[in-house]
Amino acid sequence: MAAIRADSAFFDYEAKITGVVRRFAADGLTRDAYLRAAVKQPSLFQQKPATIVANITVVVEEFAAEGLTVRVYLQAALKQPAIFCQSARTAVTNIRGVAEHFSVEGLTAKDYLRVALKRPSLFRSACDTVAANIRGTAKAFTAEGLTTRDYLRFALKQPALFYYPADTIVANIRGVAKLFAAEGLTIAEYLEAARKQPSLFYQSADAVAGNVMGVVERFASEGLTARLYVRAALKQPPLFYQAPDTIAANVAGVVTRFAADGLTAKEYLKAALKQPPLFSQSPATIAANIVGVTERFASEGLTVGAYLRAAIKQPPLFYQKPATISRHIDLYLGMYDDGIFTIPTPRRGEQEHDSRAMPHARVLAFLLRNPVLLCRDDGNLQLRRVYKQMSEIAPSSRDVLFRSRRAIEQKLLEQFGHTDPARPVSKNANPILRKLILDGYIKSVGLEA
Repeated sequence: MAAIRADSAFFDYEAKITGVVRRFAADGLTRDAYLRAAVKQPSLFQQKPATIVANITVVVEEFAAEGLTVRVYLQAALKQPAIFCQSARTAVTNIRGVAEHFSVEGLTAKDYLRVALKRPSLFRSACDTVAANIRGTAKAFTAEGLTTRDYLRFALKQPALFYYPADTIVANIRGVAKLFAAEGLTIAEYLEAARKQPSLFYQSADAVAGNVMGVVERFASEGLTARLYVRAALKQPPLFYQAPDTIAANVAGVVTRFAADGLTAKEYLKAALKQPPLFSQSPATIAANIVGVTERFASEGLTVGAYLRAAIKQPPLFYQKPATISRHIDLYLGMYDDGIFTIPTPRRGEQEHDSRAMPHARVLAFLLRNPVLLCRDDGNLQLRRVYKQMSEIAPSSRDVLFRSRRAIEQKLLEQFGHTDPARPVSKNANPILRKLILDGYIKSVGLEA
């Protein structure tokens, strides 16, 4: 092998770097960015600028119709510097090949290109390998109802699934189900959780088990069991991969913040098991929700302790925004003031309030005893006012407050002569009824086209 002369162009790294940077400067490539890429991929110091330029521009020309630009492809190459060295033909074959493999399932080159730009390593993943990953995983869970089209859709949300081997994915899913089989977890249930949170497909079984048991061990003395937490995680799949320290800090933070108001870890855990999103909510957010409502109605006697007791009974109150709950309370107070409903006489031992200083204190106390009323949406509450005002036979306060929305809508439909809820309301129907539907008060039936 002939010796390379010291003055050989082989060592002219400066010219090679500068040549590429100069060519793509208008597309946003800087010298510093390309040098960082070359440090990760040293062969760039040796590649001829013409070769690098061709590797980039030919791919862009091939996918110009799909919206690919030089600037965008360069950004992908800077994340995955080996792309600069990869032949254009290979990159094009990898992208178009995967699209062709799954054309029957509706995958287009544009779809897969968009994913590859998020995960640039896919430009380097052989199409046959990617196809085997997708089809192999779907086939492994055919009995659980997973189809190639389904798994392809999940991969478009979580691009890493395109390059994870089927054996790895299968081991992850079956492994978690096996580890928690004693807690009643089935493959079908965990697969359903992964459908909702596709990143679970590539979470190892040991990692998931560590997350679950890490939380359980921290709160075992408060009665938390693996079975209970797994059931919660099936409703809120991110709990399978969230760090135990994060979950524990969220729970402990809320409990510590409101310990003086009577909240215990056992009570808050019970609420979180009913509404698993609470495990992931930050203590600051929960505190702002609770305090925001109580401060708004403090002049009517509402205390943090009383609102917390209501939230324990109706856990969504912990995470609903104070503006939303305050608006719902105001709607109830307005209905009370207008005579839409009355409240029962005070129970024996119930705290009495000065009706002049706190005219709505008894209404608030009633709502806190029945906190499910506070979680209805605005339209639901407004419908109850309409129901009272338009009913031919005046409904009782209990009917107004506790009858289901669907039952109220049915009563109004019948009152205006529409007895078949499965049939759209005709054009010739009572105009008031049509208006109630148009304005969104009645949602269970539509209007005739």
